[in-house]
Amino acid sequence: SVLLPVESRLNRLFIHPKSTNSGITLIELLAVIAIIGIALLPLYALFSQAIKSHGAAQIITTSTYLGQYIMETMLAEDFFTLLANLNQAEYYYANRSSFANPYSDYKYTVRIDAIDPDFSGDLSSSSARVSEAGGAVSSNYIRIFVRIENDIQPDKAIELWQIVTPAGQGY
Repeated sequence: SVLLPVESRLNRLFIHPKSTNSGITLIELLAVIAIIGIALLPLYALFSQAIKSHGAAQIITTSTYLGQYIMETMLAEDFFTLLANLNQAEYYYANRSSFANPYSDYKYTVRIDAIDPDFSGDLSSSSARVSEAGGAVSSNYIRIFVRIENDIQPDKAIELWQIVTPAGQGY
């Protein structure tokens, strides 16, 4: 082999390098896309479940907030006003009432019961009542029951109740 000057050898290396086949083929590209797609499927399922869970949590949180609002409105009433309203059938068990926008998908029901002071069971049960609408009331304990339902997910209803005494102290 003939020895070329150094300059000629460098020109051959850097200016006119030997051609090499570099890059990827279409089949390799499709294989990479398929592998990435298969790897992302579990992430898609995870994100869709997270979105569903967020929606359910938002409905429960909104229902609880609206229920507390109705409960606080009822608790702002004087005990004896509530006791007097107990004998009015429309107040005793209100029809499903709607909230204004943006909560128009939510409905609420309010029920007021006189509670037997000697009852020792679950105060949220219907067996704790001592009076029906229009009946005589001989109790110093009133239970306010609020139920919030929504049209989006009817199975996510929230029920709140509180016992009120003449001193105005709920417990």
